[in-house]
Amino acid sequence: MEQPQPFRKKKIVSDKNLSLSRKIRGYAILAKGDMPIAVSEEEFLIPSQSSDKKYKVTNISGWNCECQDFQNRHSDCKHIHAIKLWIKLRAKPEIEELEIDTNEEKCICCNSLNIVKNGSRKTAIENKQRFKCKDCSKRFVLDPVKRIKGNGKIVTLAMDLYFKGLSLRDISDTLYQFYNLRVHFDTIRRWISKYTQIMGNYTKDFKSELSDKWHVDEQMIKSKKDYIWCWNV
Repeated sequence: MEQPQPFRKKKIVSDKNLSLSRKIRGYAILAKGDMPIAVSEEEFLIPSQSSDKKYKVTNISGWNCECQDFQNRHSDCKHIHAIKLWIKLRAKPEIEELEIDTNEEKCICCNSLNIVKNGSRKTAIENKQRFKCKDCSKRFVLDPVKRIKGNGKIVTLAMDLYFKGLSLRDISDTLYQFYNLRVHFDTIRRWISKYTQIMGNYTKDFKSELSDKWHVDEQMIKSKKDYIWCWNV
């Protein structure tokens, strides 16, 4: 016999609430610092929250967990949700190399275009292409951001996140989570201070091309018993 429609709706809502509850509890496992152990690409061990036991979670033809909740419901438990989030956080996109136009590849010492690749220089996080000038015999790396941990895109990303409202510690955590790059928040503060000053010096000589018409907006502000007019042009 077909179930009444109201009962089926209540069951669907109940299942969604259970799934959301288990997802939140799964995220709480990682928030407490209980990190899973990757046995292989398809098998993981995650600590139990009520005992010293570790549950085995596998993802071969589908997600499976040894816990009683999964065995009874055959639906994602909190352990599976924790593993899924952990895998997502560990997925670190590779840092893209700075693309330098071949027309701009020239010696940083004598501006000669007669340069060739000359091995690479190993840094803390990557190998950077090294060049040699055939005219002055100088070797160098074409990197617009010098003596910086990472590359120009990392500095640009940090500054973009800062001006979008993230704190210095949040930016530091983001760089580690997605780029596996540990940068102290005070280092990020120095980046921002240094390059905002450079950009300010670069743009202060620009002259805005304005028309002969100016738009004015007025605002009346009450100060004690008097009104003050504020004009914004």
